[in-house]
Amino acid sequence: MSLPSPTICRTGIFRHGPQGGRDLHLCQPSRCAPTDPDQFKQCLTYMLHSMAESPNIPAMEDGADWLETYKAAKRELSDLMHQFKQTERRIVAARFSLYRSRRHCEHYGLSVDPSKEATFLLKHSTLADEIRALMKFIGDAQVHPKVIQEDLVRLGHDMCKYKNPQATIQMILKRMVDSGEVVEDKFPAYGKKAYRYVTFNFDDLVEREVEASKKKINKRKKKTRR
Repeated sequence: MSLPSPTICRTGIFRHGPQGGRDLHLCQPSRCAPTDPDQFKQCLTYMLHSMAESPNIPAMEDGADWLETYKAAKRELSDLMHQFKQTERRIVAARFSLYRSRRHCEHYGLSVDPSKEATFLLKHSTLADEIRALMKFIGDAQVHPKVIQEDLVRLGHDMCKYKNPQATIQMILKRMVDSGEVVEDKFPAYGKKAYRYVTFNFDDLVEREVEASKKKINKRKKKTRR
């Protein structure tokens, strides 16, 4: 198969290394992406073939090497997912701190520059995304929708634009209950509705998915026998 020239990319996806080898050159998509779809396909094809032929990819001698690679990737993914959970919580905590400190600065007549990151999150996150982030931050504790509304304000949301903020929040929470992300409960002392985020580990999730698949297969077998 004849491969297109690497110059098909305007900034050059690959640069030629010593002994004719090719090293991956990461470039900005906004600068290097061809405007012609056919050129883009050729560019992508060249990149994939070059990565497959790259001398920088270590050769696997036998199955044991692949097993060790798999175990290492599994450990890395587990560590990354743990870090991801912690990062999600830290982002919410930082946004709370940003709101609180800004309010104090305003009280003392101090001017502050708006946070680009906070603005980005507000612009590109749906209300459901924000409620989900809050529920994860709170953890397995019960929380009333009124508290969620107050926390949304602390994240920077203007809840006045909703005719009935409580009803909007309740509707989103109901959908999360239906999807199994959240459990509906009641405060023991007041008897009012409360919600709690369902915490789980990935092993439990996989086990539940396997069991659900087995049940579906068994149902199909029973229908076939009939």
